[in-house]
Amino acid sequence: MEKDKVQEEAGIETREEEDDESGTKRERESGEIEGGGGEPSRKKRDPEAVSRFKQRSAAWFAKLKEEFERKVAEHPDVDWSDSLAIDASSYRKDWDYVWSQAYGSFDKITPIPPMRYTTADPGPDYASEHDAVQIFCVKIRELRRGLQWPIHVFGLVAARDVIDHNRNIIFNRTRDDCQLLTQEVPYLLLTGPTRAVVVVDPVDFEVALKVKGSIESEDKDLSFLAVQLTRISNISGTHLINKEYTSKLSTLELTFGYIVRSVEATINVRVIDGSWPEEGFSARITAHTSSLKDYRVLLLDSGDEKKMSVTADGMIELSRRVVSVEFEGELEVSVAAFGSNCNYMEAEEKFTPRTMVKARPSLMLAFFGGFNRIPMSHVRSASAAADAASDWQKVRAEWFARFKEEYERKVAEHPDVDWSDELAVDARHYRESWERIYARAYGPFDKSTSIPPMQYTAEPVPFDASEQYTLQIFCVKIKELRRGLQWPIHVFGLIAARDTIDHNRNMVFDRTRDDCQTLTQEDPYLLLTGPTRAVVVCDPVYLEAVLRVKGSTESEDEDLNFFTVPLTDVNRPRETCLITREYTSKLSTLELTFGYVVRSMEATIKARIVDGSWLEEDGSSARFTACTSSLKHNGVLLLDSGDKRRKMRVDADGVVGLSRRVVSVEFEGELEVSVVTFDGSNICSKMEAEIRFVPEEVGESCVELDVGFCKMEITVAWSCLSLSCR
Repeated sequence: MEKDKVQEEAGIETREEEDDESGTKRERESGEIEGGGGEPSRKKRDPEAVSRFKQRSAAWFAKLKEEFERKVAEHPDVDWSDSLAIDASSYRKDWDYVWSQAYGSFDKITPIPPMRYTTADPGPDYASEHDAVQIFCVKIRELRRGLQWPIHVFGLVAARDVIDHNRNIIFNRTRDDCQLLTQEVPYLLLTGPTRAVVVVDPVDFEVALKVKGSIESEDKDLSFLAVQLTRISNISGTHLINKEYTSKLSTLELTFGYIVRSVEATINVRVIDGSWPEEGFSARITAHTSSLKDYRVLLLDSGDEKKMSVTADGMIELSRRVVSVEFEGELEVSVAAFGSNCNYMEAEEKFTPRTMVKARPSLMLAFFGGFNRIPMSHVRSASAAADAASDWQKVRAEWFARFKEEYERKVAEHPDVDWSDELAVDARHYRESWERIYARAYGPFDKSTSIPPMQYTAEPVPFDASEQYTLQIFCVKIKELRRGLQWPIHVFGLIAARDTIDHNRNMVFDRTRDDCQTLTQEDPYLLLTGPTRAVVVCDPVYLEAVLRVKGSTESEDEDLNFFTVPLTDVNRPRETCLITREYTSKLSTLELTFGYVVRSMEATIKARIVDGSWLEEDGSSARFTACTSSLKHNGVLLLDSGDKRRKMRVDADGVVGLSRRVVSVEFEGELEVSVVTFDGSNICSKMEAEIRFVPEEVGESCVELDVGFCKMEITVAWSCLSLSCR
């Protein structure tokens, strides 16, 4: 894509372009922003290469324009400025063509009920635990184009899996039954799914939400989309995923869990002794699988109405009742009651998924000194359930016998290994496999990647170098200590990513025993220093963690985290998204937050003081962050010199020593770099500047900033990415 030419005049003018269709403005070049000024420095380009690039771009644009004009003529009623809405319209067309003959109309709701295999009768041979998607919440994060809170919302949210390709309704309201959303409470009140959402092929997520106007003709599309909740990896454990989808009028945020090897739990709650007070009491009932204990499915929140619907036979009418639970984990159900006189009572019960399924433990809630018994009738049904009779027991017995034999053999071969830490065992197996497959071609297992950043910043760029899918590591946190380990801890070791470019370590964190980082309960984040180049997604990307806690002597050091896990597989999300995962080892739980960045470039950032000097003796500090525009709430911390552990280094040429400098940026997006400085001589003196860069095919972008006591030059070197090792 041909980029705007650099202005030849002295200084860079900030220029905005207005999209006639959407009215949205986009800053195309960065210049005199927040006190900045100056002329960008660019590398001279090979005229022949530029000419070839322009010819390719012109041909591509001509073809795109022709196709666009044809579609506009065919569908004059479509708003072509909303790309998600366009994709949703295309999705419906494709669905009708492929699936309607077998599964009925596009609007059809799944007829498959929950609890299909709850009974003890043997189920079909293909029934077993399956990976599933659990929708936790749907939030309207932001309103756009002048739309104001509160808003009255109606429409539907649904998931579609390959079981029947029909709508599994998650939210469904008519125009006469709108939900009122406010800036303080922007969450939809979900009522589904009606059965577990099973992951085999990618699950589709469909949204058709509207804002109610004064009359029906004034209703507006709030969010209209159909996207894939792509399968990231089915072997790396249950994890949480956040995604954002920006439509013309709003940004919708979806939080869901990827639950591995799960069964379907259908929950009923019934009052069997006493009665629920008709007035003055509200209830909040939640459930979750044990490995995602911080994220609960809200089954019922009777809220401020202080009234709960109870049938004649004592059954409480839940808003939602289907939850996906890891077969090897636990289902936790919590009931909390709130009284008008500040009375509060909460009870929690844990259920273990089992093959023979009905269990009726009771939860006790105290009301004014009396007790009501409220049993949780927990019904386990596999989305495809395992055989519940003797055949299942026989299969399990044979499997355990083979497993025991293999386990005892490995223990005898490796008496020094702690076989109770499954992640550590898998990490050792990974190393053995890696050395067998890759060592001859790529060197020893401990080798760091020799591929530098800015590989294709200068022309000529090879034909196979282009935008690629990448991973951006945002932060690594020790979330929890286990087995009596106490804060603070002194941590050393490494964290690295491995992609298929060279299969070597791309260092994200690396400290020796003599240079430990001290982690506290208040500040449990590792100070990351990488990656040293962009992490490219082709085949699975692996994350390797070898972290140790320093003891009084070297012999007293302990493994804090030791694992190697895949972060991706060959299935790709369609959109840039944020992913959070947790990995529990013997002594701790590590939390990783990373972004999956689609069609991205590598941006290498440099900061240099060009006028004035850094007032280090006055205690001045700076915080540098960068992000791709579609993940603007999650920045890469390049440097925080306000942290005593990150003293700001400036060399003789004025170059600031950033802790991290490589960021992945969507080619169709923007790179946002933020610099915040604090003048140590005046605690209230703060200067903040944010610069936006539009990615280039090659070369560098440069902007000068005035931060008060000095001027800085921010340079971004752009590089395409190749899947080959050169």
